[in-house]
Amino acid sequence: MTLMNDSEQLRTEFLRVIQNKFPEVFKKPFTLKSGEIRYSVYQTGATKRWMQVDCHPKHVAVAMDHRVGDISTNDLVATDIPYGLQENRTGIILKKNDDAVNISFFLDYPYDFTQEKFVQFLKQHYESYLKRIRS
Repeated sequence: MTLMNDSEQLRTEFLRVIQNKFPEVFKKPFTLKSGEIRYSVYQTGATKRWMQVDCHPKHVAVAMDHRVGDISTNDLVATDIPYGLQENRTGIILKKNDDAVNISFFLDYPYDFTQEKFVQFLKQHYESYLKRIRS
């Protein structure tokens, strides 16, 4: 049995929420050159990913793709995750090209993935992702 470090456990918890709330998606592991495992999450039958989830020693990094213009900074702020990415705390940003969201969940700055405002954001983001892959 392989022991998981804390960030691996955090990633597992995050992916469990995704799979519980979105049963039509699947996660696909990919081994990076470093030997680390990256999980990409796809809609069944899709070739474009919805998100990728990486582990780092002190945090989990999530990159989520959506259709350009569908997600605003206000949508991110409504999650109560601090806006902006820093090296030592949980944060969220909208990428400059307006087609992706990046989130860092730090072990020392916990966030409840199951709270309704975050689940609602995930649903909104997922709908945008579906529009992206169907266009």
